[in-house]
Amino acid sequence: MMRMWQLGNMDIKEVSSEGKPSFVLTVSGSEKIKNTPKEKWFEALLWDNNKQIA
Repeated sequence: MMRMWQLGNMDIKEVSSEGKPSFVLTVSGSEKIKNTPKEKWFEALLWDNNKQIA
């Protein structure tokens, strides 16, 4: 989840009283999964094909 947040695919919506965050998709995250089969969503959000990270 942290990597998806760093790539800009998710935002933290709120943090529960137990300290657990809940996430929502950003516009870029929803664009990435729009034409992706549901079983590939996690992979599509986890990796950014447009950036090279050293």
